[in-house]
Amino acid sequence: MSIDKRSSAGRQPAQQKRFMRTAVASVLAMASVAGFCAGPAAAADIFAKADFNGDTVLDECSSSSELTGTAQCKVSGASNLTYRSEPMDMGWHDGRAWVDHNGDGRDDYCRAVGSNQLACTVSVAPSDPRATYFQGFGQTYYSAPLDHGWTDSRTWRDVNVDGKADYCTAVGWPNSQLTCTISNGEGFAAPTNNVYCPSGVAGPMCSTSTGSGGSGTGGSGGSGTRTMEN
Repeated sequence: MSIDKRSSAGRQPAQQKRFMRTAVASVLAMASVAGFCAGPAAAADIFAKADFNGDTVLDECSSSSELTGTAQCKVSGASNLTYRSEPMDMGWHDGRAWVDHNGDGRDDYCRAVGSNQLACTVSVAPSDPRATYFQGFGQTYYSAPLDHGWTDSRTWRDVNVDGKADYCTAVGWPNSQLTCTISNGEGFAAPTNNVYCPSGVAGPMCSTSTGSGGSGTGGSGGSGTRTMEN
């Protein structure tokens, strides 16, 4: 009978290599599903329909799939112009949106950036489709540090019905709550779960009367706040 004289120490490196290959493969598989990969492979740009120049006609807009890149919009109409931004932080995929940040009728490029901020790069494109004015993207406005919230809950909505898109998300664990960061047209207010209701107006998360999911004050035609709960 032959005896294997190799020690367990001699077999260990090969076993370790096999174990590491299996472990790395498992982590990569989980990362691709859960979205944990820090350096995703290059992918196609992310396309969306948006009214970039405020003429009430939807335009073809896109943003780079990379964290640093450009946004661009090809406007509908006679000019057929394509407006392209300077290279900038494109933000996380969850939370990107073409929405009106400042209430001027143009859709702006808004997103969650870094680890704790929001950013909106506003459109300054002319509404006349025949214009040959090539400056399409203007200033970028940032929020103060905040919690981006859970990735699958990030949304941009005009919750206080003032014509400007606000950022809402679920934050906290294990007891999470819905918070909204209100746009002021040139940046953002602090996140809150109490949204002011303009007189005589009821928005999707702003009520002038007590209702399910929140509490409010004020009667018909009045004003009040609603506490948003998960």
